[in-house]
Amino acid sequence: MVYCNILVNDKKNTIRIAKMISLVLGVPWIFTVILTLLITADISTSQTILLIFIFVIFNIGIPLGSLFYLYKKGKISDLDVTKRDERFTPLAIAMVSFLISLILTQFVGDRLIFEFSSIIFIILLINLLITFLWKISLHMGINIASSILVNALVAWKLPVLFLSIPLVYWSRRTLHRHSPLQLIAGCVVSGGIALLGLRYFGYI
Repeated sequence: MVYCNILVNDKKNTIRIAKMISLVLGVPWIFTVILTLLITADISTSQTILLIFIFVIFNIGIPLGSLFYLYKKGKISDLDVTKRDERFTPLAIAMVSFLISLILTQFVGDRLIFEFSSIIFIILLINLLITFLWKISLHMGINIASSILVNALVAWKLPVLFLSIPLVYWSRRTLHRHSPLQLIAGCVVSGGIALLGLRYFGYI
């Protein structure tokens, strides 16, 4: 009986840790990429303030706000949007919002911010199109793409960021959110687009 209780408690703790990893290594990556972009870009204080305003509204506020709204209205089952057929609406809203942000950054930001924003938008668009047919792991995509983009901005001085990949893989498998193929595909697709984008714009 005691052994069974220990096993149950261990399982609960494992699930709790997996959920925490999924939470920390999810949306917060958006803040990390935006902050790194703003720090490394050669822009004035007024440009920085305007870009913060744009990013907070269109890259964070609207996508997250719509997610919580859809969850509250029962349009999605959970905030992770684990059901593929529920992903289209929140992803489409995010895509339109990111597109508006991209257009605005062309006028407000510099070349660096616009090009990195373009890469992020293409990653989102490709994942949206794939979601029509198949459930790809967005968590893996976010982590690999963000790790690559942030490293590209800081001259590849933060390889430690790539340790997030196995952690996210473990957490999503532990929570039974994705199959191994869906997780690997999320990593390969988003990581590949990030690298191709950096190559196209001349950063690697």
